[in-house]
Amino acid sequence: MKEILFAFTRLGCLGFGGPFAAVAMMEEEFVRSRKWLTQSRFAELVAVCKLLPGPLSTQMAIALGRERAGTQGGMVSGFVFILPAFLAVTLFSVLYSRTGWVGRYEGFFSGLQAGTFAVILLSIWQLGKPYIKISRAWVLALISGVTVLMAPRLEPVAILMSGVLGVLKHKPPIFFSKSKSKGYKAFTGFLGLGLSGLVLNSKLLEIFWVCFKAGAFVFGSGIAIVPFLEADAVVKYHWMSHSEFMDGLVFGQITPGPVVITATFIGYQAAGILGAVVATFGIFLPSFINVLFIVPRIWGRWSKGGGAQAFAAWAVPAVGGGVAASMVRLGSMSFHSRLSIFLFLIATTALFVKRLPSWLVILACGLASGLFQLR
Repeated sequence: MKEILFAFTRLGCLGFGGPFAAVAMMEEEFVRSRKWLTQSRFAELVAVCKLLPGPLSTQMAIALGRERAGTQGGMVSGFVFILPAFLAVTLFSVLYSRTGWVGRYEGFFSGLQAGTFAVILLSIWQLGKPYIKISRAWVLALISGVTVLMAPRLEPVAILMSGVLGVLKHKPPIFFSKSKSKGYKAFTGFLGLGLSGLVLNSKLLEIFWVCFKAGAFVFGSGIAIVPFLEADAVVKYHWMSHSEFMDGLVFGQITPGPVVITATFIGYQAAGILGAVVATFGIFLPSFINVLFIVPRIWGRWSKGGGAQAFAAWAVPAVGGGVAASMVRLGSMSFHSRLSIFLFLIATTALFVKRLPSWLVILACGLASGLFQLR
């Protein structure tokens, strides 16, 4: 357990560059160096985690911990992998809310937002690239996009219905297992304690549900959280403005770990430190449930029949359409100057042509915009 603790804490601190960079580091660490598992087993875990909803890097961390030391190992590896990003975003959130630095560096944050839009555009492209020649995928993406533009909170329905259509077409068998472990009992006890505490505070319960719902539908890319969180945090509950929401996405992109850590910022804006903890708990809880319980008991057998692949093949295009529609709406509110548009185009070129790291491109856009403001 000590080995898991130190290994995944270090990886959590170095988790820049997106999910595939983090997975590559895990492969180097646990297959080649520590030899915890074979290359084929590692590839199998990557394939399963790609099909599951949730951030890929976090789910791989949980899966590798489970491979090494069972359910308890998966709980520890996932927790310490997330912790550095949680602490970083919480620190940013405190500074953001209490020091007034945003007003003094408005140009800097405007540039960061422009760079973030370029990163999201790249994510949409990577998400949709395998489906470009599939007419069904275009139809699903269009339906989801229109749904998000007209009623953002219905996006989970569009994604779920798309996946279910794929499953119904394939008709896979589903199996359940009644086996339990000490780790299972510890996890359910921890979950029950956390949820019972939330019931006593309606606002914290709202934060938990908003983030849990988003975490349960992050198919294909962490950017999938954008329409979910924006619809609730900005439009429904008014916890923040559109501009503040985009700043939260910036923090999620430039800190280590998955972009879904943006939920920590949203939770802090809504209810302070406790809100940040609840939001983080909610957004990552589906990943722990998926990897520690659904994969061993249901998904593993389901995927052998092709049902998991069928669900993902139909759900992922709907995710891409929803994210694209959400970006159109947010972009119309965020691009207020020619400089922002210019930086967005430069950032897009740097990402698509030069293949520069996303966090570096975002920071460069922020610095360029900030220096222009000082002139």
